[in-house]
Amino acid sequence: MNSAIIRAKVPDFQVNRANIPDIKIDRANMPENRLITVLSGQKYRTIMVMQQGNMREDHEEIELLNTIYDEFPEVAKDLDHTLKHNWEYEPHERNEMWTGLIERFSQLTTDAISIGDEETAKKYLSFMEKQYLTGGENLKKAVDVYYVESLLWDIKDLKVKEWGWSIMPDVLQELYINLWGKPEF
Repeated sequence: MNSAIIRAKVPDFQVNRANIPDIKIDRANMPENRLITVLSGQKYRTIMVMQQGNMREDHEEIELLNTIYDEFPEVAKDLDHTLKHNWEYEPHERNEMWTGLIERFSQLTTDAISIGDEETAKKYLSFMEKQYLTGGENLKKAVDVYYVESLLWDIKDLKVKEWGWSIMPDVLQELYINLWGKPEF
């Protein structure tokens, strides 16, 4: 399937992810402020159909999840596996579990640190630092609560934990310290 048809009847509806070229809007019945997932090419995309002037509070977080899927195909496979096998959701239902999926991304970062995969760990940490620094308040809270809060949590080896700390961007370290205090190594 190369295109998806979204049917919406109310004339003042918009699509927040209008930059997806193969989505066609056919105005039919659709409840306002509805977040839906469509297949666009070979990827699932979560888009928001909203009434003019209204916005779901978690749109930034959903967009973060979309960006993680786009930027890191290896992570997308893991997140889809987690959705299906741990939570019994299908990949197109990922918007319902965005908090857990961002926490899973945090765990994948911690796993990379645990095995000394510096390139991957730095890539994920830098990505989330950028999201935090450029995002609005809701996105900042999501990075803090669902990503940073669980970083390094299951690393028992203090030398590995200290190394992980040393590659963590300052802004993420500050968020971690605000919650857990400065780690002792």
